[in-house]
Amino acid sequence: MQCCLGGGYLINKSYAVYQESVSFKVMEGTVNYEGSGDVFFAFYDGDNEQLTEMPKKDNSEGLIYDYGECNNGARVEWDNDRYGPFIANLSASKTKCTLYFTNAKSITCKNNPNGLSCYVAKLFDNNRTMLSYDTSDDKNLRYIGNSPYNYIDIGDRYAGDVYRGYNSTSSRDGYHDYATLDSCNKGYYNKNCEKIHNNGEPILWRIIGIMNNVPIIDDDDVTHQESLVKIIRDESIGTWGYVSVNNYGYNDSNGVNEWSVSDVMNILNNDAYWNKTTGKCHIYSVNNGYQQKDCDFTNTGLTPAVKDKIDKVRWNIGSPLKNSENSYGMYIGERSNHTGNEYCLEKYPSNNYIYCNDKVERHTTWDGYIGLMYPSDYGYAVGGNVRTECLTTSIRQWRSSGPDCKSNNWIFDDFYNWQVTMTPYGASTTAYAIYFIYQQGYLTDSSATSNSDIRPTMYLKSSINIAQNPNPNKQYGSKENPFIIS
Repeated sequence: MQCCLGGGYLINKSYAVYQESVSFKVMEGTVNYEGSGDVFFAFYDGDNEQLTEMPKKDNSEGLIYDYGECNNGARVEWDNDRYGPFIANLSASKTKCTLYFTNAKSITCKNNPNGLSCYVAKLFDNNRTMLSYDTSDDKNLRYIGNSPYNYIDIGDRYAGDVYRGYNSTSSRDGYHDYATLDSCNKGYYNKNCEKIHNNGEPILWRIIGIMNNVPIIDDDDVTHQESLVKIIRDESIGTWGYVSVNNYGYNDSNGVNEWSVSDVMNILNNDAYWNKTTGKCHIYSVNNGYQQKDCDFTNTGLTPAVKDKIDKVRWNIGSPLKNSENSYGMYIGERSNHTGNEYCLEKYPSNNYIYCNDKVERHTTWDGYIGLMYPSDYGYAVGGNVRTECLTTSIRQWRSSGPDCKSNNWIFDDFYNWQVTMTPYGASTTAYAIYFIYQQGYLTDSSATSNSDIRPTMYLKSSINIAQNPNPNKQYGSKENPFIIS
């Protein structure tokens, strides 16, 4: 016999919630199975505290199903579509089934009670205006609002003074960082050169949140899942084009929206930024087209010590094909099996359409160390009293006429003209569009050749611990007193 519980209720026969050493507490509901007898359920959270009812799918505690067990030989199977248990092999009356639910705190503190992720998860209990679980099935715990205390020092330092030059004396929509004032004055972006960081100053990052069910790739290319802290660099490392020069000529010289072959991916994971050296970055200009220019990461790139603290993971680079562009819709689309050229090829299967003629192999996942934020990372970072409305509104519609989502979002910064994501925009008859966060705070798409603000994003290993607050009189996690890892 079988029964199932969905959406917080059962159908066809009565059930109950039980408490050990206490008489059964019968609740209204029915079960779907043939035969006589009742089914009794108990629900527990990750701290082994009994719950009075089964947690709903979008509960505020971030509780998700962990496992279940029954007596009398019955077996629990979880039906995520109905969001409820399915009880198989039910043959006896008064069968008891216990369902266990967990959240970020339970998962991360069990694995590493001294870890950074455990520390952040515990903050949720007293900082619910600064941290919130998202509405995805993974129930990720995220920093929200316009100014949460989520700054983190991962041990990296500027290896020398840093100078920034701009493309114009009146505009800051293009810039790059240089190791010396002389190289800035001679560089491609050579206007208004200014010193922005001192030698030895910490390179700060910010915590996006604790991401659950992240696929980690070990040394033997074997995958297992963990809950990891995801971080994004506090500052962009410059502006340049997304696509590589080898793929620039495709799709009417608009490039290719495939992360795995992009210039940004290569620089962050294999080339100049990864190796803390100089290299070539690609810049687009109206007069000169797409061209290679010198870029210098000798003072700003990653050190070996920092590389040892990050995990190689499987990133999602799927494309939302429909205009479900609220935070949850983007989250699902990023994890879909749709590629950035799928809709274009569906409309023009001969592959000779001018905006859809590249021969690049497409993927929906990519294994690597450093990526960029997802559109959903931006969407889910909204807080304040507009959070509920903003989460159900298309991020494309985060304009002045709607709720003020951008001003309640810490990832938004109007200094950046085009914050690029690693998600292709595939819901159009082109194969070159990428999602960006525009300077005015809403989601948009543009060509892969567009010069964009690059903010590296990565996952810290679950073994990373947090150091004791070195300045107890200052807010831990603030920009002046960032979290320190050990």
